[in-house]
Amino acid sequence: MPDWPTAPAALGSAGRYFYVHLYLLALPHALERQRRLGIPDDIVAATFADLGAKLTTYRLGHGTGGFDRQRWMVRHFRGTLHRLGRLQFERGVLDADVSGGDAAAAGGPAHGGPVLQVHIPGDGPLDPAGCDASFAAAREFQARHFPGDPHRHATCHSWLLDRQLADHLPEGSNILAFQRRFETFGARPVGDDDVLEFVFHRPPGTADLDRLPRTTTLHRALVRHLRTGGHWRTAHGWTELP
Repeated sequence: MPDWPTAPAALGSAGRYFYVHLYLLALPHALERQRRLGIPDDIVAATFADLGAKLTTYRLGHGTGGFDRQRWMVRHFRGTLHRLGRLQFERGVLDADVSGGDAAAAGGPAHGGPVLQVHIPGDGPLDPAGCDASFAAAREFQARHFPGDPHRHATCHSWLLDRQLADHLPEGSNILAFQRRFETFGARPVGDDDVLEFVFHRPPGTADLDRLPRTTTLHRALVRHLRTGGHWRTAHGWTELP
């Protein structure tokens, strides 16, 4: 993954939007590649809409316009990530150095093995039916458009897989249902910054726990755990594709 640094703050809005202009210049080429691969128009539109979504989350977090997800969007423009319904799936390989281990002994993916990495857009609930449809579509999509790159397993790397959430959320929670799709493995580093950023839109190091919203069961659970000195963990999980 290229190391694309954030533009100096002295450049103001020109710097904050620099990578947006770069990606817009690259968009016709990226769309042509999608056309050659035969990717349906609705999947292309849903996939590239993530650029606009990241502009929205930047404004929520910083109170002004800009964009700082230049490294993330490389996946979309390279054609390795697609949104299939509720979830995004990225073609990749399992890196045991990053995950802190592989899952081969339990029947899961081994280091260097092909996996579809699951990402969860933050634009709606994780309803089980929607997730079922996404997983069902994933293997067929890959087989149709990338037939030389077979995948048996999907992986996920997220605070949403932290098993501590079961102590704070109701049994019927969509998040807990999502967790149950995966077998966890590997390391469990502290993921407090991810929680604060992706749920509350607070950039790392800027959150005041006393001022965070507590309008949902999830909000209250996350803040309560942090206020009592606990930490949320980023976990790795694997599942076999249907």
